[in-house]
Amino acid sequence: MRHIALAVLLFVTTQAGSQGVILPPNAVAKPPAESVPASARVFSGKWDGVWDGRMPHVLLVEEVRSGSEATVLYAWQESAENAWGAGWYRTPASIEGSTLKVPLRNGTRAWYELLPDGTLKATHQRANSSSQSHATMRKTEH
Repeated sequence: MRHIALAVLLFVTTQAGSQGVILPPNAVAKPPAESVPASARVFSGKWDGVWDGRMPHVLLVEEVRSGSEATVLYAWQESAENAWGAGWYRTPASIEGSTLKVPLRNGTRAWYELLPDGTLKATHQRANSSSQSHATMRKTEH
């Protein structure tokens, strides 16, 4: 029984992303092709942040297919202030200039603006709401 508990603990630990955010085992960022513009390639990789200082968040830009198309893995960790639980999902995203736009479920959206210091200014807005959440995302892996 101890071996099973240890194996489960080891599995969960190896699946944990930054700040305790759980990512699926097949989560990986593919290097973009050289034909993809540098302004889009910069988004590729793993980005960590915390929504409004409360909810850890990882954005893994798994594939940048062109100067305007990407696939991302959007993941979050449950915080004491919410009842949503932890989770993740993959979704297509669009790149418009220095901004990565990610349509989320139920009309919610997030966008990530590349700043001159190499961080992403993240904004999250629920559908039918004017309130927004914010995070500063830092690249942690390529």
